[in-house]
Amino acid sequence: MTNRHQTCGRMRVGTRQRARREEGDPMTWRWPPARGVLLAASAPLILAACGNSPDPAATNSAASSPEAASAASAVESVQSPRCVPSRLSARVVSFGSTANSPFLVIALTNQGAARCHLRGYPGIEAVGRRAYTHQKSCALNIAVQRGSIYERHDPGPRRVELDPHGKAFFALGTGTAYDPPSYKITRLTITPPGTHNALHLRVALPATGPANKPIPIGGTALQSGRPRT
Repeated sequence: MTNRHQTCGRMRVGTRQRARREEGDPMTWRWPPARGVLLAASAPLILAACGNSPDPAATNSAASSPEAASAASAVESVQSPRCVPSRLSARVVSFGSTANSPFLVIALTNQGAARCHLRGYPGIEAVGRRAYTHQKSCALNIAVQRGSIYERHDPGPRRVELDPHGKAFFALGTGTAYDPPSYKITRLTITPPGTHNALHLRVALPATGPANKPIPIGGTALQSGRPRT
């Protein structure tokens, strides 16, 4: 039986776009790459080409300086590939609820052997059922709203470099103050930004929504660091 927030057929999402999210998508507010670092790293070459060849000793000293090492590290990070779902894992690392606003903090871990990067907002699909029933879980009609949620601030899209076993975090939040029926989200399908394939994660997240509209879910951008509990 189909109700106002779910369909037992093919999965649907209120606002999720299935097209590939390119890093230049204006909805993700992406900043340009660190061109200043690249220009600084290439400056000695430009001077040599113009006839202002630096002293060899000075060049060697500059190459071994902390500034040169930092520039080289920055260039390496800019060139790291995008993380692919086949080399990522997803896990809930924190959850809670305040003022009728349940939330989850989810970590995406780089399981590969090389550094990669993520940037932006993951795509989300949800499967669940009516709360307090034994109904079969179905795809829920949701509307993902990018930005801060009640319990977590959204830093906005930014490049997150992941070394092997490194983690990036994002948060999802729902509301339970709407009139019944209420739902229990039991599984999430998470599509990392700029990719087509997805990760699947079992969860237990209560949610409600306005009558005859998709269930609203707030979502923050991926960020580095350790999430607060």
